[in-house]
Amino acid sequence: MITLSLKADKKTKNLSGLTLGKKFREKFELDKYDETEDRIFIDISTKIFSMNYQFFMGLFADSIKKLGTRKFISKYQFITGISLKTKISQFTEQAAIDLSK
Repeated sequence: MITLSLKADKKTKNLSGLTLGKKFREKFELDKYDETEDRIFIDISTKIFSMNYQFFMGLFADSIKKLGTRKFISKYQFITGISLKTKISQFTEQAAIDLSK
């Protein structure tokens, strides 16, 4: 089990943009974790109020491509409020559609 934390600074309350998502992907070394059998917990600070689809794709599109949707959902567990969990679930479903085109 590995836990990665997405924390907010004083200015950051919203995670947005493909570029920022890719920066977090690199910071967290997700390519390395995609290759392991470990379950990954992403702990998102309650001070972060929202995340947009572009950020999610920057952070997780490569993982969804490599693992497939089912394995991604099983491997990556999100620790956050219900609102963001719902959004992440919707983003995962949309990513599966977009990446299959």
